[in-house]
Amino acid sequence: MSEDSNNIEDLRNRTNDLVVSVLRSLGDVKACPAGATLVQEAVISAGQTQLFFRRACNVKSKEEFHERLPMVQEAAERTAYWLNLIAETEMIPHAKTDTPLALARETMSALTAAKVTRKLRSKRSSR
Repeated sequence: MSEDSNNIEDLRNRTNDLVVSVLRSLGDVKACPAGATLVQEAVISAGQTQLFFRRACNVKSKEEFHERLPMVQEAAERTAYWLNLIAETEMIPHAKTDTPLALARETMSALTAAKVTRKLRSKRSSR
């Protein structure tokens, strides 16, 4: 398996782990209406993170794959935003948001690393 394939599989696992963690951690939360809205937004954005990544994996070229990664990054950032807001408002115990928030941040870092690696490879190949 090539390095690119390993990276793609790592990102696939991260996006999957993120949505599963959000659903498991927040799926049974009984919150006030405002808290329920925040949870709903976190669940939607986590799902979009995985969905957008799956769509990126189904394209025909590496170039198109990398063009779609910013959408995945944005969805992961939104997930972290909503989870952070949930934690800061204390509508839901921190213990429920710690793991999914860490996974969202790790996913964002992995996507940033993929972007940086792509730029470095592009510079090397243009020499």
